[in-house]
Amino acid sequence: MKHKEAQFKQKKHSVPLSVKGHHSKSPAPYARDSNHHAARYMSRPMPGGVIYTSMVKSRPHLLSFGVVSSDNVILAPKETGHLTCEVDGNPKPSVAWSINGIPIENSHDDPTRKVTDGIITLSDVQVGSSAVYQCNASNEYGYLLANAFVSVLAEPPRVLTPPNHVYSVITNSKALLDCFSFGSPLPKITWFKDSQRIQNGDSYHIHANGTLEIHVAQKLNSGKYTCMATNNLGIKENSVSLKVKGEEQLC
Repeated sequence: MKHKEAQFKQKKHSVPLSVKGHHSKSPAPYARDSNHHAARYMSRPMPGGVIYTSMVKSRPHLLSFGVVSSDNVILAPKETGHLTCEVDGNPKPSVAWSINGIPIENSHDDPTRKVTDGIITLSDVQVGSSAVYQCNASNEYGYLLANAFVSVLAEPPRVLTPPNHVYSVITNSKALLDCFSFGSPLPKITWFKDSQRIQNGDSYHIHANGTLEIHVAQKLNSGKYTCMATNNLGIKENSVSLKVKGEEQLC
């Protein structure tokens, strides 16, 4: 029996095989010429033993859209980020970019901005580079418009964990000392105990969010701990205390 690929034309004998994105428990709907489902159909055998498989044309739909950078959605001055707009459709949609509602080709020249199809690369950004970017994907069956706000922010570090907090744990348990921070660029966190810098190792682990973990706390781990948040705009410190108690002290 022969198989052929064909453009979709509604036939009385058409039977749906699958509908992309259809999650209803009811039977999948038959497609009409006005529908924009991405669906695959197979007709019943026709005279001569030929089976036709066809694909419905579809308007654009968004696969992903957003800002990608090394660490942040909010970019800091001199950082590099990539704004991506990934779309799908049949026929394949064309992508046009706008900035603050103006087609990007009509906006002022910006040497820090490079446009390549569905990707905008922003390099060495400055505070004045903040803007709303629009991705317009279109084909003959429709269009899709998505927006993303690119914010370029310069902020010195701030430590959000309350100062002079006292943590208490029992011997041989895990201790977690917080150092939540904010800043742009993203601050680097360094921990000190009694003025001695702490390194990641067998006893300690510094998490990506700044939290210091002591795997198995002992009484010798009691004392004053200081976290330091640093970026190129400044330094901020915050001190907390840890008390490691024996089980007999809890009675």
